[in-house]
Amino acid sequence: MANRNDRSDAEEGIANEIGGKLNQIKGNVKEAWGDLTDNPVREHEGKRDRVKGRIQEEYGEVKKKESELERDLEDIDRGAL
Repeated sequence: MANRNDRSDAEEGIANEIGGKLNQIKGNVKEAWGDLTDNPVREHEGKRDRVKGRIQEEYGEVKKKESELERDLEDIDRGAL
């Protein structure tokens, strides 16, 4: 995949969706580990990672939608729609 600055909106969207899902998984693991080991700090980190992942995933979905809408505008400008 292209370097972060050279990504299209669609590529950036996909990368953020995947990264967001991974952060949510990481958060679930940390939270479970914190609960298992009675470590409230680790549990808190896990909750933060899960929320961060949800935000990142949502951002990815928005970037993909932006890309679709920009393509629609380009089609309209070319008279294709």
